[in-house]
Amino acid sequence: MSRILWLFAMPAGWFALLGIVILVAQTPWGTRGGHVSNGQFLFVLAMLAAPIFGLAGCIHTYAMRRKAHYSTRMLIAAMVASMCLVVGGIFIWAHTVNW
Repeated sequence: MSRILWLFAMPAGWFALLGIVILVAQTPWGTRGGHVSNGQFLFVLAMLAAPIFGLAGCIHTYAMRRKAHYSTRMLIAAMVASMCLVVGGIFIWAHTVNW
């Protein structure tokens, strides 16, 4: 079972990063800052990191597939999770440019 969880390491890592950013935004340091608070700035950076984590997840899933035998459904689910990060991150990048 733990080997299957490694397939979802990159998407889970991004969600963990997003959770940490949300928690930091609630601290006094996260609420301080100039026009944009430190917490909001970290949140935007975490959102912009989504495609990077997604691409790393796709590469990671491909490498794991070559070394070990997993069920096809788990490999597809891991690839879909990573591709959702890539597509979601590109969507966020496209809307960030329009600011």
